[in-house]
Amino acid sequence: MSDSSKKKKKYDDRHFQNTEIMLGGEKLYISPALKLLGAWIVFFLILFIFISVAKKGISGKPDEPGSSVPGQVSQGSDNMPPDNSSQGTPENAQITVPMDVNADPELNQFVAEYLTAMTNCDQAALKTMVTDPSVYDDMSALQARAQFIKGYINLKCYTKQGPADNTLVVFVTTNTTLANIATAPMDFMTLYIDTSAGYIINNYTQPDDVKAYINTLKRDSDIQKVMQDVDTYNSMAMENDADLRAFYDMLGQ
Repeated sequence: MSDSSKKKKKYDDRHFQNTEIMLGGEKLYISPALKLLGAWIVFFLILFIFISVAKKGISGKPDEPGSSVPGQVSQGSDNMPPDNSSQGTPENAQITVPMDVNADPELNQFVAEYLTAMTNCDQAALKTMVTDPSVYDDMSALQARAQFIKGYINLKCYTKQGPADNTLVVFVTTNTTLANIATAPMDFMTLYIDTSAGYIINNYTQPDDVKAYINTLKRDSDIQKVMQDVDTYNSMAMENDADLRAFYDMLGQ
């Protein structure tokens, strides 16, 4: 028998004959068809794993905005959560418009005066601070509110450029002091401010494009982080102050 014939016979014996395996003193035989099936299964399994890993590496998506966990709430005497503004923003975070924090002392002063006027039910002052003063013709709602809201402290303004020239969208956080409740929960509010002649709050019914613009800003990861910090602080405050929790329960009724 020639060398080529011997090699072919040896190949056939290896691949086209039953394979004998000793297992626990017994002989097991694996047919050529079963061996071929097993080889194809292994091949496709390796191919699937390779494609899955490669696809994940190429098309991995950044975290959705706001998916990060807020920092622990400070237990300091000022009742404020930690200031995370200096920590920066991840490169893959969604930021539509850059944000300034307490960048304009005059703006902060204006917002503080507005909140004071609301607390004091100062009708004359409020009418000079908004584009539609008629909303303060009836002060009964504010007067009822003043029975339990006594003031605002720890004001902070997060400012983004508005949808038009000479406009700002200001996201405000404060601690709200409440009657007969030791803990001051945090409040988050949105003001649309016209800066063409000083500061005035645009409180007209906003057109749809302005509403959409403001909602887009609220989805920015930096504003989402602020909102998450407020929610986290208030959740912890209610856990630690039964009076505050009862107050929120009353509001929810």
